[in-house]
Amino acid sequence: MKSMDISSHFQDDSGDSTSLLDVDVLLLFADILGFGPHKLQYLILALASHIVASYFSQLSDIQGV
Repeated sequence: MKSMDISSHFQDDSGDSTSLLDVDVLLLFADILGFGPHKLQYLILALASHIVASYFSQLSDIQGV
């Protein structure tokens, strides 16, 4: 079994490859732009909701719904 590093790529439902590194860059920009902890929570929540929506989209494609 291969070990996954931070530069591992995943494919989302649109075919674009996204990297775990993108999340680190996003958090870095949020820190530079002065997002407080509350705004950072909204950013993480938006990212999590996108991941969940992508998962359910892929699940419905697999089941043919």
